[in-house]
Amino acid sequence: MSMIATYEEFVAEECYGLTSEVTDEYTVSNPTPGAIYNAVMLHHYVRTEFDDQPRDHAVEPLQTFSETWHREEGNCEELSVLLCSLLRQVPDHRTRFVTVDNDECQGHALLQINFTGVDDPERVARLLRIAHKYIEEIDRSTDEIHWETEGDDHWFVADPIKSEYIGDVARHVDEGYVHTDGGAWQWHRVKDRGNGIGREAPPPAELARRHG
Repeated sequence: MSMIATYEEFVAEECYGLTSEVTDEYTVSNPTPGAIYNAVMLHHYVRTEFDDQPRDHAVEPLQTFSETWHREEGNCEELSVLLCSLLRQVPDHRTRFVTVDNDECQGHALLQINFTGVDDPERVARLLRIAHKYIEEIDRSTDEIHWETEGDDHWFVADPIKSEYIGDVARHVDEGYVHTDGGAWQWHRVKDRGNGIGREAPPPAELARRHG
C-alpha cells in the first residue's frame, strides 16, 4: 500500500466543529470567496499553533488526527493529514497529498489545494494575497505565489511546515525539494501516488510568480 493511501486513511471525516472553532479565532470583514479565506486561516493556524516533531515511522506509527490535535505536534505527514482533515470540511476546493525528496534523499510529505470555484489561477493568486493581508491576525504581504498546472487543474502548495503562506515554495527550493529552470519548476522527485514506488519527476510544471 502506498504512503499516499496511508495518509488518506488517517484523514478525519468528522471534525466540522473544530474547523469552525479555528476560523472563529480570525477576524476579517468579508471572507469571500470562502474557500480562499478558510484555506488561508486553516493553513496559518496549523503552521503557527502546531510544532514540527520529526519522527521515524519505522519505530512509531502515524498519529491519528485526534492524537495530533491534542498533542499540538506532529511530523510532516501528521500535520498534512491534520490540515487536510480541517480543509475537507469546507466546500469549493480539493486537496491531495504529495511526497517528495531532495538530493540528500530526505523525504517530505505535503498538501496541495485546488480551488474549484475559481478557474483562473492568476485570480486565485490575487485573492490569496488579499486574504493574507485582510485577515487581521495574519496581515502580511506574500512574496511569490506558485501553482502547479495539470490539465485544467491548478494546485497550490499548502505545506503546513515549509510554506509561510499558501503558494510559498521558497524553502522547498532552498532545501532541494524543488528544481527551477527559467520559467518552469518541478519537484525533485515525486513518488508514485498509486503504488508507492519512487518515480522520476513529471515534466516541468507551469511556474507562476506573483508578487504581493
